[in-house]
Amino acid sequence: MKPKYLMLAMAPIVMCLMVTIIAYFASFAMTVITGDVDVLDTSSALVDEGIFNLFRYTLIIILCGLWYAKSFPDKFYFREAPFSVILKKTFLSKSVFLLIILGISIQVSTDAILYILSHQFSDFFSSYNVMIESLEGSKSVLLIFSVCTIGPLSEELIFRGLTLNYALKAFEGRKLGCRYAVIIQAVLFAIYHGNVIQSSYALIFGLMFGAIAVKAKSIIPTVFLHAVVNASLYVLPTDLFTDTKQTAIILTVSAIILIFSFVLYLLHFSGDDKPSE
Repeated sequence: MKPKYLMLAMAPIVMCLMVTIIAYFASFAMTVITGDVDVLDTSSALVDEGIFNLFRYTLIIILCGLWYAKSFPDKFYFREAPFSVILKKTFLSKSVFLLIILGISIQVSTDAILYILSHQFSDFFSSYNVMIESLEGSKSVLLIFSVCTIGPLSEELIFRGLTLNYALKAFEGRKLGCRYAVIIQAVLFAIYHGNVIQSSYALIFGLMFGAIAVKAKSIIPTVFLHAVVNASLYVLPTDLFTDTKQTAIILTVSAIILIFSFVLYLLHFSGDDKPSE
C-alpha cells in the first residue's frame, strides 16, 4: 500500500467540507442581498437552498475538475480515443437504457425500503422524512437543477473521479486492491451524506457506482446514472406507496430489475482490455 495516495484519496472530501462552509456564507449573503431578509429574525434569515447548492456544486466542479485534469489527464481530456469511445458506449448504444432503468430502480427500491422502515421506526425517520418532503415539494428551479445536474457531476468528480483513482493507485499491484479502492470511496461517499439513513444506502450505491466506474474506466456513466437517480425523485409519483404489502411487492420487482440491469451493464464492458476513457 502507498500511504501517500491513500491520504490523497481522502483529501477531496476535506476540501469539499471547506467549500461547503464557504458556499454557505456566500449564499447567505446573496440571500440577504436579494431577499430583503432581516438577519436578526431567525425565522426568515434562512439560506436559499437553490443558491447554496449552485454555489457549492459549481465551486466543487471547478476545483475538482482542475484537480482531476492535472492528476489524471488521460481520464479527463476530450480526445478522439479513448475518451470518445466511452461517450459512444454510454450514450450511443442500448446501454443508455440500462442506465436509465438502473437509476429508476435504485430510486424505487430505496424509497420502498425507507417506506417500510419508516412505518416501523417512525420517530427515527421523522427528520429524514421532513428533509425528503422538502426536496420533493420544492418549487425552486435552482434547487431542482442543482440536484439533478451539477450535484451528480460534482459528487462523481469527488468520489468516482479523484477518490477512487487515488485509492486505486494506493493499492496498485496488490491482490484485491481494486476492491479495497471501491470500498474506500464508497465508505467516504456514505460519510459525506452526514446522517445514518442516507449514509446506509449511499454506501451500497457507492459500491455499485464504484464498480461501474472501474469497469468502464470512466466517470461518465456514473455521472449520468447519478443524475437519473436524483431526477427520479421528482419524476416518480409521490403516492407510489400506499401500504406495506403493496410496497413489498414493488420492492421485490424493482430489486430484481436493479440487480439484472446492474449485471447487464457491467457485462457491457466485459472484454475491454484498454482504458475506455
